[in-house]
Amino acid sequence: MSEQNIQLEKLRNIAKHFSEISTMYYQKFRRARKFENMDKYLELYRRYRNYADRAQSLIFKLSYVYTFGDGRKWYEMTGIQWLDHKKELKEKRKAEFESKYSVSVWFMQTSLRADYGIFTCSKCGAKFYHSPCDVYKGKSLITATCCGHCANRYFRNNGQDEVYH
Repeated sequence: MSEQNIQLEKLRNIAKHFSEISTMYYQKFRRARKFENMDKYLELYRRYRNYADRAQSLIFKLSYVYTFGDGRKWYEMTGIQWLDHKKELKEKRKAEFESKYSVSVWFMQTSLRADYGIFTCSKCGAKFYHSPCDVYKGKSLITATCCGHCANRYFRNNGQDEVYH
């Protein structure tokens, strides 16, 4: 067994021990007849229940590293390494944002069958009746007053899901 598994097993035993002690004090609290004994046992129950909860939380954090993403990386890095790691993530997200299209729908309706009046598409010049949109790539405006078919074409060509249905 690896060292981490041994530590996890010890931690599980500690959590089990605290849970058993808290259960014992809860039972004593339930049987107590004097208020001072009830208060004492309730305080001890809460203390050991808190210890058991903290141990369970630590077990979860150590054994399910992949659910926390950067949690273990942060623990194993120095401050400068962590800042560099966060900077790389930010640059990656920025590059992803800049490479994707987004739309701003005028009437908050993405149905091609809606009727909002007559509009002319600035991309293809066709007349349409559904809600027009402005198409952005990152922050920059690509096309204003765009029809749904042209917007869907932008998204399809970029490998994104279509907006208008």
